Amino acid sequence: MRIFFSVLFFLAGIFVFSQEKKYKDLFEKKADVLEIARKYRFPKYYAEKAEFTYDFTLYNYSDPATVEVNETVKVKLIAAENSVVYKDAIFYDDQSSVEYVKVLNDSKQQIPTEVLYGNYQNDNIFHDDLKLAVYEVNMPSTGTSRTIEYKKKYKDSKYLSRVYFNNEYPAENVVIKVEVPDWLNVEFMKFNFDKLKIDEHTETKKSKDGKTTITVYTFEAKNADKFREEKNAPSTESVYAHMFVIFKSFKADGKTNDLMKDMQGLYNWCNGLCKKVENDSSKLKKIVSELVAGKKTDEEKIESVFYWVQDKIRYIAFEEGIMGYKPMSADKVYAQLYGDCKGMANLLKNMLKLGGFDARLTWIGTRDIPYKELFPTLGIFNHMICCVIVNEKKYFVDGTEDFVALGDYAHRIQGKTVMIEDGEKFITEKIPEFGYERNKQESVVTLKLENGKLKGKKTSVYNGEEKLNLLNGYSSLKSETKEIALKNYLTYSDKNVKISNIVHSDLSERKKPTEISFNIEIENYNYQTEKELFIYLDADKEFENYQFDSIRKNDWEMDHKLFISSTSTFEIPQGYKISSIPKGFTTETEDYKVEMIYKQEANAIVYTKTLIFKNAIIRKNDFKNWNQSAIKMRKVYNTPLVFNKL
Repeated sequence: MRIFFSVLFFLAGIFVFSQEKKYKDLFEKKADVLEIARKYRFPKYYAEKAEFTYDFTLYNYSDPATVEVNETVKVKLIAAENSVVYKDAIFYDDQSSVEYVKVLNDSKQQIPTEVLYGNYQNDNIFHDDLKLAVYEVNMPSTGTSRTIEYKKKYKDSKYLSRVYFNNEYPAENVVIKVEVPDWLNVEFMKFNFDKLKIDEHTETKKSKDGKTTITVYTFEAKNADKFREEKNAPSTESVYAHMFVIFKSFKADGKTNDLMKDMQGLYNWCNGLCKKVENDSSKLKKIVSELVAGKKTDEEKIESVFYWVQDKIRYIAFEEGIMGYKPMSADKVYAQLYGDCKGMANLLKNMLKLGGFDARLTWIGTRDIPYKELFPTLGIFNHMICCVIVNEKKYFVDGTEDFVALGDYAHRIQGKTVMIEDGEKFITEKIPEFGYERNKQESVVTLKLENGKLKGKKTSVYNGEEKLNLLNGYSSLKSETKEIALKNYLTYSDKNVKISNIVHSDLSERKKPTEISFNIEIENYNYQTEKELFIYLDADKEFENYQFDSIRKNDWEMDHKLFISSTSTFEIPQGYKISSIPKGFTTETEDYKVEMIYKQEANAIVYTKTLIFKNAIIRKNDFKNWNQSAIKMRKVYNTPLVFNKL
């Protein structure tokens, strides 16, 4: 009976296969889809074509007149597996709107699609006016296509941000068209175009009424991968191909009207918003008087105000429509005891001015904004600080950075070019960049074998970012958890390492290095036989498991430059002599240095280790060399000292 049904099923299969030509075509299509998906690591879906078109309208009813931007998006998605659901969210705010969203099936018929509109929430940033339009698209089987179309309108051209060639999905073809009418003057700023093969061409056409000549700038790219989320990857602005449209001017009624054509135009707009902030400085006079009282030098007075803001004003990332660029009033930040970077910068400026100093608001893009030069678009700034000028010397004070000393700067703003207010003009300046030496973490360990365990003392000194991380983490904890957390930090949470009698310097001191000493006891890092003793000296083993595979697309970026230096001295136990010392390892490139050396000095073995990451990065083109170095580091870590019994 089972054989009969099997034969019947087989014959039916032959009949259907031979009669249904479409099934064969569908099979071939699925094979093609999977072959394409292979290029992008088999995503659930990809775009056969993604087209983004930008056109412009002059809005004469505002004062001054503005240029509106229409963004029309048309994406044909292909399912690369069965039962795929594509979810998308279109962001908009008070300065933009979503005009429509529609979805078409394989037959180009519109599919009923529910679009949900609501406010956007994020754990890290509080947004007041940021909204999103959310919709879902169902694709039942491999090879199914859905075409998504939507239109978004920007009320003012300045709010058009970066235009990316990559997206949340891989795309076989990406086409970006910018249709510029003859009354509008624009410029394109292009970045990372070498990451994709991008063809550019222009053509002209007439508007529908035949009165306007339109130049169509077309940018086409093939095989654009999706945005890849990788740990410690550089920012998307650093990695992916994108461009800005700089809106310089427009003509109306025979007159040329400037838009944001240069940095002065950008400054005028940013500074104009700040001028509209009504600061009631009278509410700050008392606290400023108390803070500067008894301080002898200008630096001491600035420090007192700067550190008070760090300690007393809580930082909350906040974006609310135009408030994404406009500071909250200084008196309001002071009364609420919290603010975003703009509010804290404005508070610092007003407090320092009351203290008699030349303090100015300063716009900056952190390291996430990788552009080397300033150019007129809102996309180059994502942060605001304050600049204080004393005897022509500029101090940059950032109230959002806890425990940073005056004249010291966090890695995220080092080396960045800033725009400083200067009345109706502005000043550009570059924040100093420090070398890796600033972040030196130096440890000295003395150990000996006692009752079958390694025992001794360790002293560590922290500078720069290493110190800031320690102080920030420690201060944020509740009193009852501070000691446990500190021990975990000092031992890398290694259960084999126990510490006691911790003595440390003032953990609120900003200007001096932080020093911590403690007794240390290490288990399971030694063992012995009848005739031999084996000792492992390194319990920290930094970067032991740092290995990068060929699948990773991006460089590995660190939070800051690193300089780790340690010296461990082990006293040779009585009744033993050294038999074998681990062979050391040294390597150095333009980005990092590793040095691990063992040597005997009198009756002790001294192990010195230096790990330096000069530029806070391990580059993808150096992964092979780094992986080989990591293997050699592990060999040193895992090779014991060997002693023979006398």
